[in-house]
Amino acid sequence: MKKMVLMTILSMVLMNCSDDDNGGFTPQNIDFEAIRQGVIIPTITVEEQNTVIINQADWNQLVELFSEDYSTGAEEFPEVDFNTFQVIVSVDVERGHTGYWLEITEITENENNITVTIATGEHDAGYTTICRPYHIVKIPKSDKPVVFE
Repeated sequence: MKKMVLMTILSMVLMNCSDDDNGGFTPQNIDFEAIRQGVIIPTITVEEQNTVIINQADWNQLVELFSEDYSTGAEEFPEVDFNTFQVIVSVDVERGHTGYWLEITEITENENNITVTIATGEHDAGYTTICRPYHIVKIPKSDKPVVFE
């Protein structure tokens, strides 16, 4: 009888064990809030970049740079509480007309990092001029490194 009880308990324990041990972490989508999205006309020098801004000084520098462009203005940039949030900035390569776009489509928290998925494309040509599509979003603050795809 003892053997039967012991075997039953042992079989229950073994059935509950899993070969798929991921440390208990499941990747999760992070909700993000768009701050700005559009194209930068070449009146300012903003290089292609994928950047994470975690402090007010760097944020002020970006806002100042964007305010040099006649089509964007500093007044349109909101205040960001860097105790609570961080900002993700993606600026594309130079394009030949304003019909190109760039969009941060998904941000995923993984066990060891945060992955930002970026899509680019083209629609109607718009104005023929050199420009750079961009997208700026904010997410909850994290100490995990950010990886761009």
